[in-house]
Amino acid sequence: MNEAVSKNQEIEVLRGIAVLFVLFQHYLDRLPAPDGYRAIFRHAAFYGGVDLFFAISGFVITRSLLRHAAVTLDGGSAGRISPLHWRAFMVRRLFRLVPAAWFWLVMSVVLAPLLTSHSPSDVALVINGALAGAFGVANFFWRYCLFHHQIGTVCSNPDINGVLWSLATEIQFYLIFATLLLVVPLRRLALILLGFALAWSVYFTATMFSLSWVLRPQAMILGIGAACVMEGRIVPPTGFSRVFDSAAVRFVVLIAGLLGIVLPPAQVATAPLAVMAVSGGVLVLVASRRATWSRTLWGRGLAFVGGCSYSLYLCHAFVFLGLRELLTRFGPTGLADSHELLVFCLVFPVAVAGAIGLAHASHVVLERPFKRKGQQIALALLARHQDPQRVAQMTLSG
Repeated sequence: MNEAVSKNQEIEVLRGIAVLFVLFQHYLDRLPAPDGYRAIFRHAAFYGGVDLFFAISGFVITRSLLRHAAVTLDGGSAGRISPLHWRAFMVRRLFRLVPAAWFWLVMSVVLAPLLTSHSPSDVALVINGALAGAFGVANFFWRYCLFHHQIGTVCSNPDINGVLWSLATEIQFYLIFATLLLVVPLRRLALILLGFALAWSVYFTATMFSLSWVLRPQAMILGIGAACVMEGRIVPPTGFSRVFDSAAVRFVVLIAGLLGIVLPPAQVATAPLAVMAVSGGVLVLVASRRATWSRTLWGRGLAFVGGCSYSLYLCHAFVFLGLRELLTRFGPTGLADSHELLVFCLVFPVAVAGAIGLAHASHVVLERPFKRKGQQIALALLARHQDPQRVAQMTLSG
């Protein structure tokens, strides 16, 4: 099936918004920005785009397990994943995520000696970060680096490959979640995890780059809950739930949910990550019901960005730092740190468009071929163990 057709385009819109939030956050202090742009970050922050990604990830992974891995919402053994389907799931995830990530980690080592105007880094330290990212422990590595002030001693500046911390958090969660499904039925596990998310939010603080900050499971768990609600039809298609089929209401929910993601870091003193996670979970649940946002012109644009959001997340820093390098080396003194609005209006769209263009190329050349390869290997694995029904289901769903 055509990839664009098989994907939920409302979810792709949310992916596009989430990755643009990350870009807005990372643009600050790296490229020219006027005082007005900087002032926004005194009242809000956009790093919650990561939490929206986490909610989407929990939702998509759970739906994948429900459709491909013989998992149901019923009790008993029917709600568990078999060892065979666990292996097939892991193959699909590894081929989906690892090749592109490893490519851009290699590029971080190659490009680091050239990207020195913002934060010069010893190549050996960049390699440390790359290895942490390659082996899925970047969250623990960068937590140690930033929380214990090890930048320049053990760790390079995180601008080069520090973004991989959130991917490590996702991969670890996938592994734990899928492994627990070997022994605990999905419905029961979802309830346990929801209780765990509540306890986590109550008992752990959200100090930047503390252990609880880099692990933050709440949004992923709420994404799992949203998938269970949708697939289990717990919310009927009539009555109150039909209110969310209104385009106007869905737009209001979208705006309110996005405000719930960007405002808490500056406005919520207690458990801001929990508020961001709930906002992300609500947005994902509403996005699962009906297509409205993606039918608009702006929605189609965001869905396009969402389609290459993983590569955009991986490569945008190189575009930002490369552009800064050009401004520093060939522009007037101080241009890279200019507060002039005109400079921002010229540089910002170039930076974002350049990052999206490179990400689209990465998506086409790296992501798609390896994703297909992973699906083929998973299908072959199921076929060898005589599961024709699931092979046919996975083939039809792409």
